[in-house]
Amino acid sequence: MDAESCWTLLLVGTSTNMTLDVSKNALTGGIWWIRLQPMDEELFLCSCWDFKVDPKKRVSLPAQYREALRRRFGSEAIVLTITPDRCLSGHPASLWPSIAEASRPLLELGANGADFRRLFLAMMKVVEPDPHGRILLPPQLHGFAGIGRIVHYIGMGNRFELWDGERFEALLRQVDLEALRGPFNELASRFPA
Repeated sequence: MDAESCWTLLLVGTSTNMTLDVSKNALTGGIWWIRLQPMDEELFLCSCWDFKVDPKKRVSLPAQYREALRRRFGSEAIVLTITPDRCLSGHPASLWPSIAEASRPLLELGANGADFRRLFLAMMKVVEPDPHGRILLPPQLHGFAGIGRIVHYIGMGNRFELWDGERFEALLRQVDLEALRGPFNELASRFPA
């Protein structure tokens, strides 16, 4: 596997930039209802990338992510934190105060919501790429996600995930593609013509 190999991601181009709005309250009958809405800029953290982790636990931040962060926020600084999937979630650092505030309703979900919010906020670390475009994976987060020699960056539009390479490959093998047919068809029906 190359130190940097890109996976192909189908992107549908339109004359107007659009974003996907998936609402938690829109979960009805097991189907996520997705609404396309205009946005002022494109989804800025997309695609998938593989990078090697060096012995000092540094990994390159994809150049496309650095450029998008710099262009949109004026800084390459990111916040890394945990997810329930045992991967890391990366967010533009300038948005972190809003993200932290948006996590407040988790307290209304009882003990599980409060525990997740506590860990989500407590485990966060701000990291900035060095002059070579590498970020240092903080030991606590590196250990939590079980990151080995390869990291998969998974672009999620307004954030990205960092997965241990072997764990992500195992996840891909477990995905029931037939079960994804319904959500894909629902999304595809909303693609601009």
